Amino acid sequence: MWCPNDVSDIVLAFCKVWTYFGLPIYKLKTVNETKKIIQHQKYYICVLNLVIFGSVLLLYFVFLPVENNLASYVSFYEYFVNYFQTIVIIIYAHVKKKEFEDIFNELISIEGNIHYFSGRKLIYDKLGKELVRYVVQQTIVSILLFVFDIYSNIRSETELVFIIGYYFGYWANFHFGFFLLFLPKIVLKLYCDFINAIKHQNAKNTIKVYTKLHSLSVSVVKTLQVFILLRTFSTFSITALDIFFGISLLTTHHFSQFLTICLIFMNVSWLINVLFNEFLMLYYFEKILEQKQLIGELISENNRFCNRKELILIYLKFGHEPPFMVCGLFPLNCTLIFSMIAGVATQIIYLFQFIQKKDLENYLY
Repeated sequence: MWCPNDVSDIVLAFCKVWTYFGLPIYKLKTVNETKKIIQHQKYYICVLNLVIFGSVLLLYFVFLPVENNLASYVSFYEYFVNYFQTIVIIIYAHVKKKEFEDIFNELISIEGNIHYFSGRKLIYDKLGKELVRYVVQQTIVSILLFVFDIYSNIRSETELVFIIGYYFGYWANFHFGFFLLFLPKIVLKLYCDFINAIKHQNAKNTIKVYTKLHSLSVSVVKTLQVFILLRTFSTFSITALDIFFGISLLTTHHFSQFLTICLIFMNVSWLINVLFNEFLMLYYFEKILEQKQLIGELISENNRFCNRKELILIYLKFGHEPPFMVCGLFPLNCTLIFSMIAGVATQIIYLFQFIQKKDLENYLY
């Protein structure tokens, strides 16, 4: 199994994948024996990717016109949101290409500082195995969903074309979901390694390294907040519509027992999988903030090298840092997942209240 030697190996793994999907391209440059930097490379493959995704979206409008029924409206909305998300990710990633370069280099720099601080090499074997397991798991789930959709929904060549086109757009931004999850995971690991290294250090040395580490976490949130907002919106809207359509389908049509069980199982599995992914990302960001409090306690235990004025400034800094926010709309912590679940449930109730069952039977297909 893949075992990265340092944080640059993990970053480059994502960058290699980005090469094929139109996102910014980065290369590792070795300055000397102890210093490595990641630099952005100018390539214009993103134009080709944008043309491909835009053409696929345009072909849908031309050859798969929206009909006056619920299934057609839901399909059109999910298809559009899927490709819109992919195109925005590519464009906005290029807008933020310098910020990504700075974040990658800060990760490498801080890793070196913590290595020097602790006097031991940081281990990334466990993180590499977690990444591989997660990618394999998500890939298997998406392939099973693709096969099930083809098996249960194909009634014409038009529907086959739609499903292939939909999953093409879905897999095109598949990798970026891994990046949104594992970038805060890497930052969290640096926090944990830093905490393990500062138990026998004085407060002045600790605060110098911690300031850089916390500045990195703030930069990560500022750079990713638009991507997180886009992902949250698409997950919320598609989840609500999928559940509503699935329940409507089961209540108005008679399927075989096997197909009914499969339909329920795949929809519930997909829902759990999506919400679990969101929860993990939010959990990592929340844990990063918790490390701040723990570092503050460790500094207070090793304050013999600071005078009273310096200690007061340190306590003010650790105690009054605002929580991470997504575009100023909502906090980036685990409470968001519960708000999403409540919002999805409320939206589904609204949809059923405004549509009568008799109308639903005539309007579904």
